[in-house]
Amino acid sequence: MESQIERVAKAQALVPFLTLYLEDRTGVVNFEGTVNHAIAVLNQGADGGVVCGTTGRGHLLMHDVKINVIRMVGRAKESGRIDPEKVLLAGTGTSDLSEACRIAEVADFHGFDGLLVLPPKDCLPSDVRAFYHGLLKRCKQLQTQNPMVVILYHHPMLHHDYTISYQLYSELLLEYGAMIAGVKDSSAKETVLSSWSLVDGSRVIVGSDKLIGKALEMGWANGAIAGTANTDKGLYWLRSIFDSFNASNKRGVTVSQVGLTQEVGYMLEGGQEQFINNVTLNRLGTVKEG
Repeated sequence: MESQIERVAKAQALVPFLTLYLEDRTGVVNFEGTVNHAIAVLNQGADGGVVCGTTGRGHLLMHDVKINVIRMVGRAKESGRIDPEKVLLAGTGTSDLSEACRIAEVADFHGFDGLLVLPPKDCLPSDVRAFYHGLLKRCKQLQTQNPMVVILYHHPMLHHDYTISYQLYSELLLEYGAMIAGVKDSSAKETVLSSWSLVDGSRVIVGSDKLIGKALEMGWANGAIAGTANTDKGLYWLRSIFDSFNASNKRGVTVSQVGLTQEVGYMLEGGQEQFINNVTLNRLGTVKEG
């Protein structure tokens, strides 16, 4: 029987789902629209996705709102609206260990495959270490047939001072290796991205859309979580890269794939936040280019 970590490791093209808001500009989350958007992205070719990641404003949402978003997407999976073969991850996006553990419990209850875990904000390295150990121990205690797995999230552009160190990543892999499905790197730096692959037992997931083609070409990573894939064109681009990569029997990408990477470069001008703010959302929650 396939283990949970093997199942998550097979998912290459992952999308951090947008969290949608009602159109009245009150800042109230459109829960049904968010669920419908996630379903649409999965139905159009994503291998899986992240609910309440940074693209989904998970680090900005109130804890109870985040719990409700995760719960509603989970119920959609339970009711058969989401293909059970698709991988679902929940973003923690909090510096509060008790809140992160609660998210793990709710996600586990509703059949999520794992968590994408940001390090706590503005903390000393010792606090970051304690946070990850505490959360992983709680995930290990959850009684399910396939225990929750965790992807660590290195995002120095979001947390400038203290992120995940290579030493901590190695330490966690040694102690919780069967639970850690890799590290997502959003540094946008080739030197940093390539260094993660040197850690024994590491699986690297690209979080910087512009580096996906290069990371596959160089063998630095074998998966991606791409915010631009919240649009039809972006998802087609992401799916095309991995389909072409998987079709070849060599390590690397073809010239045509590099071209696809360059083709969407205009969408990344000014960063992912600007791109997301410039798309329009219809009332069903699917994303169209504006």
